[in-house]
Amino acid sequence: MTSKMTSKKILILLGALGLTLVASNCGAPVGLVVPDPAASSAPTDTPADTPSSTPSGAATSSAPSDDPKTVVSAVQQGVQIVGTSFASAALYIDIGRRSSLRDEWPMALTSSLCTSDGKPKITDPTDPNYPGYFTYCAISAGTIKMSFSITSLGACLVNKAGLAYDGAAHVVTVTSSMVSGCSLTGLIAAGAQITLTPSSPAAFNTNYSKGVLVDFTLTSIPMIMKIATNVSGKKQSFFTVQEWTNGQNEASAGSFDSSTGDLWYEYRDERALTSDGWNRHARMHALMTVSGTTPTGTVSLTFANADITLTPGNLHGMLVTESGAFATGLKARYWHSDPVASATEYDTVGNWTEISNSQCYTKTSETATGCGTGLAGFTTNTKFACNTTDSHITVANWGAAITGQTFANVDVDADTQY
Repeated sequence: MTSKMTSKKILILLGALGLTLVASNCGAPVGLVVPDPAASSAPTDTPADTPSSTPSGAATSSAPSDDPKTVVSAVQQGVQIVGTSFASAALYIDIGRRSSLRDEWPMALTSSLCTSDGKPKITDPTDPNYPGYFTYCAISAGTIKMSFSITSLGACLVNKAGLAYDGAAHVVTVTSSMVSGCSLTGLIAAGAQITLTPSSPAAFNTNYSKGVLVDFTLTSIPMIMKIATNVSGKKQSFFTVQEWTNGQNEASAGSFDSSTGDLWYEYRDERALTSDGWNRHARMHALMTVSGTTPTGTVSLTFANADITLTPGNLHGMLVTESGAFATGLKARYWHSDPVASATEYDTVGNWTEISNSQCYTKTSETATGCGTGLAGFTTNTKFACNTTDSHITVANWGAAITGQTFANVDVDADTQY
């Protein structure tokens, strides 16, 4: 890139696919034209028995399936559509201030601009666009997207086993078709034995009509996964709890209601007791456009993500929120906490400081006026950050108590939102 180009701003229309570079004159922004998110293709891992798309508003004759693979895929499809819907927002990047990104010209905001754990390669949190990038990366490339990996694997194994929900423990030998069909290569070998205990209603949470306890070893680490599903009308819901013997505990829950367009997702990942030394927590609600039973685009979003490190000498916490309507503007906000003496400092609301910005993203502007103040940070407690000393609900207790998801807006003062 020439030195002239380093002083220009690049208009990036957020979208992972089908981006077209548009030339620019006289210092005007260079644009990337993005197709209508409603035209985006469905994820390739959508199961064959997912109901086919029908014209918007058309009735469907049968209730959706409560098979774990089908329910997880329905929610995952909605989350992926939210990621591609960021084509409706805009971020301006001054290449001159971000030399680390110069080698990625021409620039499309795709996974190449995000780290493997879902954070932007733009690492300066004081940058006004940092929280906007963080949200995109978390949903489209990292934390949120990758959180489906083990859940989808477990749901696929349950589907392939085809067992009756009789409450009995069944020892199942993994077949080569399971390895290929559930993407188990390098994780579980053909011939390995797993134990599945299906129950209806779920024995570990009777709010869900089906549940399976999956006892298996993944990459040499034994773990127990609980996965439960429920269908009410056109609303499909699931949750999982994953407890590993190395001290890592994860949980996730998702719901999609094709009759209203409501999509919910939450993910808790607690690794404070492992060598990773961090905890993460994300929660979101989106209102989707729907064709028949299939999400096609995103109308509005409310999202929060907390991430804290708990390694002595390397203590740092961050909270990112983003909310708004894609047509009128998305507002992203960022807070940080940098404990000096102890990780217990995360537990004090006053120790979280916002780095404010005036950004409001629409398809044509980064300074639109339709955003409002956005989603607030911590005001009464910091349990959403899942610190080891803040008395937040444990992963196991969260899974035992969840009743489904109905909230309209994310609340980071709420440890749980069911």
